[in-house]
Amino acid sequence: MTHLPLIDLYPISDSPPDERERLYHEAALKNNWPTRPLRVQQTVRNARDFVLHTLDHYGGSGVVNEFRRQLHVHPQLRQAKAAMPYLKDSAPLKEYQRASGKFTAGTLNTEVRHFGRFIAPGQVLFHGGSCRPSEVATFVTNKPLSTSLCPQIAAWHAYNDLLPAPNPAPAIWILSAPYGNRKAVVYRKGGAGMEHEQEVLIEAGSTISPTRCFNVRTASANVLVIEASLS
Repeated sequence: MTHLPLIDLYPISDSPPDERERLYHEAALKNNWPTRPLRVQQTVRNARDFVLHTLDHYGGSGVVNEFRRQLHVHPQLRQAKAAMPYLKDSAPLKEYQRASGKFTAGTLNTEVRHFGRFIAPGQVLFHGGSCRPSEVATFVTNKPLSTSLCPQIAAWHAYNDLLPAPNPAPAIWILSAPYGNRKAVVYRKGGAGMEHEQEVLIEAGSTISPTRCFNVRTASANVLVIEASLS
């Protein structure tokens, strides 16, 4: 296998309101109980929609839960992980996930190049961090870039990039890989406390070329969303 399989789950929908929800809502209206509008089934059809939905709902999203459920049993993801090393076979990859800082970026990149496979053409990944609108520009990565298959993970990193201080410039990158010319390692499992991270570590030397950016105001921050190609 020279290329990782394409992982694309769109469209993704949460479950429609069940009978219990409908009956309770009807009873609340009939008896003038405090109530909220009946939940509407949500569907996201592409990566941009998924980021917007995630920022709007964050931890209370049935769509994110359904995405995780599907991803957990997705045959292409299982195939990708099966092609990856166990952490016991690569000390740099293991220590990177532990954030120990024991290995240099160059050593880590050598491991990604050795164990990784080329990203599938058309794959979309998410990265969370810090960036101001004035800083949006094409750049080449000088160390392996941590990304995720899940935008909720990218949102978490955007909000918490500068812990314990708040992040004044949270940003989420939506990265599309049109050519499949960069190697990446898909971690078999998340690190401690980040079991759902679904991390994809991309080799250094990748070119990130922004194509669009816009701000999304959330309850806690103004988040910059950057759409870009990765090559």
